[in-house]
Amino acid sequence: MGKVSFRPTSWEEYIGQEDLKNNLKITITASQLENRAIDHILLSGPAGVGKTSLAYLIGVVLKTKTHILHGPNLQKPSDLICVLTLLKDFEVVFIDEIHAISKEVSELLYPVLEDNTLNLIIGKDYNSKNINITLPKFTLIGATTNLYHLSHPLIQRFPINLTMSNYNLSDLQQIIFNCAAQQAIRLGMPEAYFIAQHSRFNPRIAINLFKRIYDYALTTGSKIITIALIKVVFKNLQIYLGGISKLEINYLWIINNTFSNKPTGIELIAQVLNEPVLNITNSVEPLLLKLGFLQKTNRGRVITTKGQEFLQKINFKKFENS
Repeated sequence: MGKVSFRPTSWEEYIGQEDLKNNLKITITASQLENRAIDHILLSGPAGVGKTSLAYLIGVVLKTKTHILHGPNLQKPSDLICVLTLLKDFEVVFIDEIHAISKEVSELLYPVLEDNTLNLIIGKDYNSKNINITLPKFTLIGATTNLYHLSHPLIQRFPINLTMSNYNLSDLQQIIFNCAAQQAIRLGMPEAYFIAQHSRFNPRIAINLFKRIYDYALTTGSKIITIALIKVVFKNLQIYLGGISKLEINYLWIINNTFSNKPTGIELIAQVLNEPVLNITNSVEPLLLKLGFLQKTNRGRVITTKGQEFLQKINFKKFENS
């Protein structure tokens, strides 16, 4: 497959987030009618739901250049100034993981977002002076997985603030089917739906699973991707229905078996599982809650009947000493 890009190049190719897309279409059309840059945009949501793809797509729709920057690399004002001073009208600046920029860079953005002005201080102490540079008409798009790591003043300065969510199975099915069609691979809608069921409601994970299935089909000489073939790949990857991994199964097993499914505190679970609490709350529990396998109570975590049935179905005892 090589370095194939599955990024959409049109609104029709961008599957999901329909309300968000419709709002952006209106904004872009209005800006084009008045020959102005579209307002600055802040995209927030879980990793892998298409924030970067959407930023790329906006640049394609506007038929303009998109400058790609990464928040962790923007720690000094000069890191951003060198890009802003070279902009041309209607270009797009995309800052991925914008929550990782430094406080100094964040404050530099205040007048940029609000007045389209770069405010610089030249010199030091008594010899310093302020210089205001009017910037070309451009659009800044910021993307973050941690919205509340951004300062409130910075968030408020984005006129368009959009929240992206995880996908439903139907949209994921279509994304996977489109990927297969792009590679001229025979994969039906039932098979695409089966992959979607194991994708944790996340398009990036769905595409990555498709790539692993493609690799297996290629190396085994399989011309058609069947559900039987997909099951072999998922078994090798230790991926279960819903996209549940071995870590999540061990989490369920510990509560259900070690603590006899009595309400258990998260700190105790983390110690037994040998995982940081933050990793459990951010990466393990959200999917289990969404699938209805886990319940949070005032006294602690318990496994639901649905979760216990899942453990019995996969013969969870084999994970006891893993």
